[in-house]
Amino acid sequence: MGLFSKKEPQGNVISVIDLKGAIMAGGGGGNPLSGSKSVINHDKLRTAIDKAFAPKNLVAVALDINCPGGSPTQSEMIGNHIRAKAIERGVPVYAFTQDVAASGGYWLACAADEIYAQGRTSMVGSIGVVTEYLSYKKLMDKVGVESRTYTAGTSKRRMGPYTDVNEKDVTWLQGHLAEVHEMFKDWIKERRAGKLTKTGAALDNEVFNGDVWHAPKAIELGLIDGLGMMEPTLKEKHGSDFKLLRVTQSKPGLLSAIFSRAAAGAQPSMTDPDAIADAIVDATRRAAREEAAWGPYNMR
Repeated sequence: MGLFSKKEPQGNVISVIDLKGAIMAGGGGGNPLSGSKSVINHDKLRTAIDKAFAPKNLVAVALDINCPGGSPTQSEMIGNHIRAKAIERGVPVYAFTQDVAASGGYWLACAADEIYAQGRTSMVGSIGVVTEYLSYKKLMDKVGVESRTYTAGTSKRRMGPYTDVNEKDVTWLQGHLAEVHEMFKDWIKERRAGKLTKTGAALDNEVFNGDVWHAPKAIELGLIDGLGMMEPTLKEKHGSDFKLLRVTQSKPGLLSAIFSRAAAGAQPSMTDPDAIADAIVDATRRAAREEAAWGPYNMR
């Protein structure tokens, strides 16, 4: 049953929320070709999460995760929404990882009460924070282009893509990364309380170090609870008398992602190569501007 089905399922229900793709605010960040992959964010998932917890005969909710990470803020918002609904309905939540539940993907997994990898080769972890941006300074110097930026407030513009690196700004940025890392660690300690097998310095140095592991090692570290395919595991816990209600978010295609970044007005013809090329160039230009705007805030 899809997200927009209006029928109330009969009998016991276990809802399945698809969490597949990179976690990004808006429509997919600065990559004009990002529409070829699914994008996860709270705006897109809000309705799906509410629908997943809506059935009268709900007995559990499963999270079907295949996610390499992304925005910490979106990860936190989605995780908090799932926890709030789980508490409201009083039902358990189970996470099932596919290829990867890393970084923000593992943040989402920790919204569940129990986490299972669906294969031994599933990758889990990446408990860290990273940000990166392109620097165009040397290229601009070569072609004789100068960026002129004026601000009110000495800290208004930091880490710009058109200027040289400032060590003071790097220190500032590293402080923000460390702060978000602490929030990530606190969430994991709360959600995996009593299950993590490392403590103290060993936990920080060996688990919260940004590394990723295959499922057997993740089980050993207490990051996940075991191996198990979704339906058999749910049947072990809740018997076979239930129906799965799968809820999903819409996935934009490549062309719609390109056209959504095109200038206002009619979309270019899908059969006009020049119009499509213009749309790609325009999308790339907009991506560069977004890169400048997001800059150091683009953590994941």
